[in-house]
Amino acid sequence: MAFVFDGPNRIIALSLGTTSFDVADIYSRWKEWVAESDNAKYLPAFAGSVGGEPLGGGQFVGGYFFLQNGWLIKPQEANHTLIVNGNLFPIPDSAALFAPTSGDFQVNIQLRVSSLTQAVATGAAVQIWSAAQRDQVLADTSLSRKLASNKTTLDPNSNTLTTVDDDGTTPLVTWNTFDAQGSPSTNNIHEVDPYA
Repeated sequence: MAFVFDGPNRIIALSLGTTSFDVADIYSRWKEWVAESDNAKYLPAFAGSVGGEPLGGGQFVGGYFFLQNGWLIKPQEANHTLIVNGNLFPIPDSAALFAPTSGDFQVNIQLRVSSLTQAVATGAAVQIWSAAQRDQVLADTSLSRKLASNKTTLDPNSNTLTTVDDDGTTPLVTWNTFDAQGSPSTNNIHEVDPYA
């Protein structure tokens, strides 16, 4: 399976024969594509992800991914059912996720999303999130919402992206966009991203 990223047209095209994909996979392939050549110059396709935090007992919070900036996923040029495994949402929430095929094909899309709530069975009992785990997930979700929807500016002089808090002025987080050699920097993303 291959994903073809078209930066100028903001299209992620699925290769011929692709009838299903995992959202975490397309997100990871996009991050690799951004790190290649000068692809970081295009508007980012994803606002990031939420989830992946351990809940204990080998269970993790389900991942949520956010497609943004008018990027669309284009199904293969064939009549088929496309199965999308994972939680994928557009920003803004009224935006589309999928582009039509170029030819006259019928494509049915099935989104197979996971539940936000996770539980772990331990013997005869079920362990639900502790209050601390719940508060951490809520804090992470709040941060993700801010990163996805608040104003982000690029400073070409310092090669940094800065996202501000809800007040519109207080810096929330700043990322270096290029390393010391002038190549796109993704080190800070890979260090904190459980889906890398």
